[in-house]
Amino acid sequence: MITFSLQVTHRLGSCKQAEKIIVLKDGKIIEIGSHSELMSNDGYYKNMYLTQAKWYLENNTDSSKYKTECNIF
Repeated sequence: MITFSLQVTHRLGSCKQAEKIIVLKDGKIIEIGSHSELMSNDGYYKNMYLTQAKWYLENNTDSSKYKTECNIF
């Protein structure tokens, strides 16, 4: 049996451990790769990840208090 987890999130920090990240914009796939692959490109994912990380640092937000739920199919 094959199992996988599908996670839909706006919290990009929770994607770091994913084997594959699919980035959607306006309903279309614009990037696919692991976190490290996407961060090595100067693309949409990297820009959004760094923007979000900066916001959390500037606002002293403890992201560990947010829980992420995944369903396994």
